[in-house]
Amino acid sequence: FRAVDKEACVPAGTASNYFANRDDLMTQTGSRFYERLEPSPAMMAKLGGPKTTETITELMTDVVDRLETFRTGYLALLELRLEATRRPELRTVLTE
Repeated sequence: FRAVDKEACVPAGTASNYFANRDDLMTQTGSRFYERLEPSPAMMAKLGGPKTTETITELMTDVVDRLETFRTGYLALLELRLEATRRPELRTVLTE
């Protein structure tokens, strides 16, 4: 966790106060990224309606817009997906 503490510019030992182990850190990180990339409540409501070409196009545009504005998060999510091939708990979070 020293590298995490250093990158976050916090005192040594801070990350270990929040995460029990590396698996816990990865799992909670994965959950947080999905929260940040989740569609807005308005978009989620539209998804409950009829599946038209316009609705699907709007959804895909929304997804691309969110990824463009949170590019580093998207890249981190790709890394997390690779990590999930070796960590079952993280895989569960990323595939729910």
